[in-house]
Amino acid sequence: MYESLSQIILFSSILGMGIILFKKIPVLVLLPEQNKESISFKRNFLNIEKKVKKLHLIKFNYFEKFLVNSFSKSKTLISKTDEPIKKNKQKNNLSDNYWGKIKNQK
Repeated sequence: MYESLSQIILFSSILGMGIILFKKIPVLVLLPEQNKESISFKRNFLNIEKKVKKLHLIKFNYFEKFLVNSFSKSKTLISKTDEPIKKNKQKNNLSDNYWGKIKNQK
């Protein structure tokens, strides 16, 4: 069942890509050729790299602040819940060896 479904999806996607390719071939043939000298990959790459670095630093600072705030909030929440649990354990005389005691009772 799943194998036949995956084969149908595979063949239909290949067929769809073929149709798109054959529709775009006349448009691609009409495009003028460009000289390799007119395209400066190194210059474009450096410009893009500078922009990405600027964006990365801005986003990283916000993300870092978000992480620090979330970790500090989780730390305070854990410390607030940890104290009542310890007090409740001592009050009810529960020890950390709870599962060991249950195994010994069997």
